[in-house]
Order: sequence, then C-alpha cells, then structure tokens
Amino acid sequence: MSGTLRIHFTDTDFRLVQLAGTLDPVWEAILALHVSDIPASEDPLQLRAWRNRTLRNVTG
Repeated sequence: MSGTLRIHFTDTDFRLVQLAGTLDPVWEAILALHVSDIPASEDPLQLRAWRNRTLRNVTG
C-alpha cells in the first residue's frame, strides 16, 4: 500500500464531527492490519514499538 490520504475539514465539518463513546474492535483490527503492512522504513516512530511487539507475537 502506498500513497497519501488527505482529508480537508471545513469549520462546518468540525462542528458536525462526532466521536464514538467506545472503541470498535473491528475498526481497531483493520487499522492494526494497515499499520502492520507499512514498510518498517516508513513506520511512524510512535508505532514502532507496538508494531515490532505485535509482529513478533503474530509470527513467533
């Protein structure tokens, strides 16, 4: 996967955004799969420890 997704919000958009009150396990799994598919060289610094630990657990 490559490329960049840019989402531009207007002031009106921000007023209409609602945040979920709880976590969604399916969405969390989808995001985790996406992050694990990013090449290590492009991995965000904040996620490296999580990614390394998760991949070790999954492949180990």
